[in-house]
Amino acid sequence: NPSRKLINAPILQNNFRGNSRENSIPMDNTMAVSRNGFVVSAINSNIIFAMPDGKITYTKGFADFYKILALGTRMFDPRVIYDPVQNRFIVVCLHGSEPSSSYLCIAFSKTEDPNGDWNFYKIKGDVLSDGVWFDFPNIAVSEDDLYIAGNMFTSENNYRYSMILQISKTDGYLGESLTWKYYD
Repeated sequence: NPSRKLINAPILQNNFRGNSRENSIPMDNTMAVSRNGFVVSAINSNIIFAMPDGKITYTKGFADFYKILALGTRMFDPRVIYDPVQNRFIVVCLHGSEPSSSYLCIAFSKTEDPNGDWNFYKIKGDVLSDGVWFDFPNIAVSEDDLYIAGNMFTSENNYRYSMILQISKTDGYLGESLTWKYYD
């Protein structure tokens, strides 16, 4: 194709060890980088923060990161996103694989630097109280909202339906009660 052009090979500027797998299978790895190079990386067992120069400043399991939610250890399927509109991070992970223990755990950073303070929330995974739990999350942001999509399963692990939650980012960043709605 004559319209194609060759580009220069990428140049490695910063290199550092990422989030190691340990015994977590599957990894469910996810990562976001802010405009100034702060990194938040998560896998099924932990979350790490790295400075723009690659120095890792924080490594914790999800039970410790979300400790304020008092849910214990059964956390999995992390998702991390950088919000370029607000210059902050959002971390979502799930808790529990039964209708009674299913929660969406959400953290909004208060600044671009993930080493600062965060606002933490939990939303019951069985949103409609119809005997299902939330699994396979995906997240996205718009100018105003955080979206969390997932599949709803019965206690017997049978798929029932899909759901999307639409959550006000402003509430999360300010530490206010979350305003949200769902689509099932």
